[in-house]
Amino acid sequence: MDDPVRQQQLDAITRLQTEEQVTLKDLSRIAGKSDSYVFSFVSRAQPRRLAEEARINIAKHFGLDPGTLAPLVPGMSEAAALFEHAPPGNTAPASEPLPTRHEMPQDVPIYGTAAASLEGAMQIEQGGTPVDYARRPPALITATDVYSLFVQGDSMLPKYANGELIFVSSRRPPRIDDFVVVQSAPDPHDGTKTAWLKQLVRRDRNTVTLREFHPTVREFTLRASEFSTVHRVFTTNELFGIA
Repeated sequence: MDDPVRQQQLDAITRLQTEEQVTLKDLSRIAGKSDSYVFSFVSRAQPRRLAEEARINIAKHFGLDPGTLAPLVPGMSEAAALFEHAPPGNTAPASEPLPTRHEMPQDVPIYGTAAASLEGAMQIEQGGTPVDYARRPPALITATDVYSLFVQGDSMLPKYANGELIFVSSRRPPRIDDFVVVQSAPDPHDGTKTAWLKQLVRRDRNTVTLREFHPTVREFTLRASEFSTVHRVFTTNELFGIA
């Protein structure tokens, strides 16, 4: 373990499980986070270190010394120690360097182009034959069921520009207001599909309502027979492990 702070936090979590008879899900809730937060911290190092808020909540709940989850440095106050060991954010330096371009595996399939307009979308061939492969962003090194597309058209400006590469998850369920890639039903003759990049407004069993931005904001609805899948687009924060 090359991060002594992370190791100390892992050891503390293990002791709490044993001595307090709590589960990782229990600890996540005590931390004020989602049910999978501590499990993700332990098993996938996402986040690499427990967030400041999570550490404070756990320490207060069990009556722990703050140094249990964020070790103190001689002469440093408890508040300063919590800040010192907080995970990197927008204004703090990273705890470890990001991988270089050549250290990122080039194995994410690019299936073509997601049209930002409903016309001229590039078709995805039957079986999903990649046209190329993209390098994995830092936070997707171990992710599965990920693919990428190049944006075509300008109807999603200013959020997405023509030619921009996006990364898409076919596993994570999209939420309202997420940006999504909607694929059409396969063509009955050759099995090809068309993909569009939009914002999800609402969805039910029979329809999906989408939004585009340019030249004016417009919403439209597709019937279930007009699309086959709705996949979630990763945010920039997610690609770099900030979210």
